[in-house]
Amino acid sequence: MHGHTQESQQLDVGNGVAVHSGFNPLEKFLKDVKHYYSGEVFDVDFTKPAEAAAEINTFIANKTQNKIKDMIKDLDPDTAMVLINYVYFKGQWEKPFNLDFTHKADFHVDAATKVQVDMMRRTGYYNIYRDVDNHTSVIMLPYKGNTSMMIVLPEEGKMNEVEGYINKDYIRHWRDSLHRRYVRLFLPKFSISTDASLENRLKEMGIINAFTDNADFSGMSEVKLKVSKVSHKAVLRVTEVGTEAAATSIVEAAFFSMPQTIGIDRPFLVFILERTTGSILFMGKIINPAAV
Repeated sequence: MHGHTQESQQLDVGNGVAVHSGFNPLEKFLKDVKHYYSGEVFDVDFTKPAEAAAEINTFIANKTQNKIKDMIKDLDPDTAMVLINYVYFKGQWEKPFNLDFTHKADFHVDAATKVQVDMMRRTGYYNIYRDVDNHTSVIMLPYKGNTSMMIVLPEEGKMNEVEGYINKDYIRHWRDSLHRRYVRLFLPKFSISTDASLENRLKEMGIINAFTDNADFSGMSEVKLKVSKVSHKAVLRVTEVGTEAAATSIVEAAFFSMPQTIGIDRPFLVFILERTTGSILFMGKIINPAAV
């Protein structure tokens, strides 16, 4: 789904490789990057770390509509190559929230802490599922186009348990178990901006040699290489309109049915799913929507 764009939705997923101007990776590696990953390869001079970082940051900013600006801060002058992966997503809700209904409300960060948030409100039909066995409620909020946000709301105090068992089979089970209900939904406005250094995560997953002098990257280079740094950054902002842009409100009439209330007023998990394949484009956890 590279550069998949509709008026109301944009999803850009891509890759890049910044190569030190004095370093020549194997031709086959560069061809494979372009062929299999649609990756752009460009030269930078890592002996000037500040300039190199600025060039890489400009590349990433251009690809993410300036949402991810200062991804790289410190570069080692010995760097041979930086691999870049980016995801930029922007979506408008299929059914926007009416801005007039947004109000201040309490969000319970934990048993002892509550914060004031901007709580959006909308009454209409949504696909929901109550997973009683696993202490979880699930609600789907479709975007225009072919993606949806899935919100997973564990019962109070059950977040760790839910995080412990969650996997793609559970997400598929939730998707397959949804049913349409008339709902009064309360959802806080929130944004996520997170930086993660992935070295330790990758080591925990068993990728150890890549970071040591025993690393074998002979498929990429005749010169010996090792991985020095793996960075990841994600940005997501959720508003009445979706993730950015301006809205008109849509009212759905429902006859003779009392809406079921779902209040997202405690920590929750959020997934953005591609509808046809169920691929997860983004996942995150909101503990405190008031924290920026």
